[in-house]
Amino acid sequence: MNAFWDKVDNCDHKNLSPNYLQLIGCDTPYCSGDEVHCLDCGVYISECGCGANNGMSGWSDKRWKKYHSSRDKP
Repeated sequence: MNAFWDKVDNCDHKNLSPNYLQLIGCDTPYCSGDEVHCLDCGVYISECGCGANNGMSGWSDKRWKKYHSSRDKP
């Protein structure tokens, strides 16, 4: 792993940003979730009701959407 993921792996994720909570969609019908940001290690943590979109990333969901939309253009 690289230094970022080593830091994430050793973090308790208890110091979450009080100003960051984003709603995220889910491909499963009638499900949605949210994304929080850990201030200690910098990871974005996504969770949804069914678990399909649970995960961690160095980028926010908003940044991933912008990245994918720019790649989808001809």
